[in-house]
Amino acid sequence: MDFVVVTGYRGAMIRKLVEDKYPILRVTWITNARYAETNNAYYLLLAEKAVTGSFLLLDSDILFSPKLVG
Repeated sequence: MDFVVVTGYRGAMIRKLVEDKYPILRVTWITNARYAETNNAYYLLLAEKAVTGSFLLLDSDILFSPKLVG
C-alpha cells in the first residue's frame, strides 16, 4: 500500500517521525508551503496528481484503527 502525505505546519517533524517509526512505508511527501492561508480542500488539490484510483482521506486530527489501512 502506498501513502500520500501532504504536510504543512511542522511538516519536517512529521516526516521524520514517520520515516523513523515506519521505515518500510512507501510514502509520497508533498509540502503545502501555504498552509497558514489554506484549508483542507487545498491540501487535497495538492495531492491530486499523486493519488491514483480509490483513496482514503484522513485528516491529521482523526484517530483510527490500523486495521482500517492494513
